[in-house]
Amino acid sequence: MVYGVAKSGKTTWIVHEALHMAAEGHRVLYIDGEMGIGDFQARLSAVLAGAQIPDGFRVLSSRALGRNLQLETSAEQIFILREAKDAEVVVFDNLHALFPSSLQAGPESCEVLNHVVDTLHLSGKTVIFIHHSSRGGASFGSSVKELGLELKLKVTRKDRDISITSEAARGLSPEQLVPRHFVIPTPGLCLEEGAPAQALPAAPVEEKEEDELDGAIRRELEANSLASCRAIAEKVGASKSAVSGRMKKIKASK
Repeated sequence: MVYGVAKSGKTTWIVHEALHMAAEGHRVLYIDGEMGIGDFQARLSAVLAGAQIPDGFRVLSSRALGRNLQLETSAEQIFILREAKDAEVVVFDNLHALFPSSLQAGPESCEVLNHVVDTLHLSGKTVIFIHHSSRGGASFGSSVKELGLELKLKVTRKDRDISITSEAARGLSPEQLVPRHFVIPTPGLCLEEGAPAQALPAAPVEEKEEDELDGAIRRELEANSLASCRAIAEKVGASKSAVSGRMKKIKASK
């Protein structure tokens, strides 16, 4: 779950990550429950910076469908589960719009939400929630409701720079829990008609000193400069998305 106050950059960052997952060959279904079509397209354009949307990236939008996606009804659950059948990653943006009753007091209010998540998770899919924090800055619900979360990330923003901090995680090393930084991109110009497609731009990550993960990746590249991102990720014990950006940076610095 990714959470933060309104306008903290949650959606922009997750859209960036989802597009990169799709660019790497993963099938991503992005379910948006509240955003206007124009607003979502503007965020896509800013992140893509003229690149084409990867084939594996799909969006289901309440506004585009012309109805509210109330996923607490049986009919909408069946619809979403059918649409997500071939997806590897499913993003729900956001909980308040898609599962409004699950925000009520008491763990029993989360039964429908848990059913949908469990169904997706048991079929091997990664599920990502986006949610607003409370007025006091707290995350969704109580600890009872969050027992099923494997990773909880808090997003905070200062100007165009956002920080992503891990607050709860399972199975991640200390190196993987280091806060990340992402610069919200300025909306870019679209490609002119007939212009060649560009590659999806890498995340504008804040410069920092090389850490242990960078060192491990550098050693793998020195041993085999043609090693794939997937192979290196498996050897260093990190995700492909975490390794991909660092590999590009290391190769560019040579």
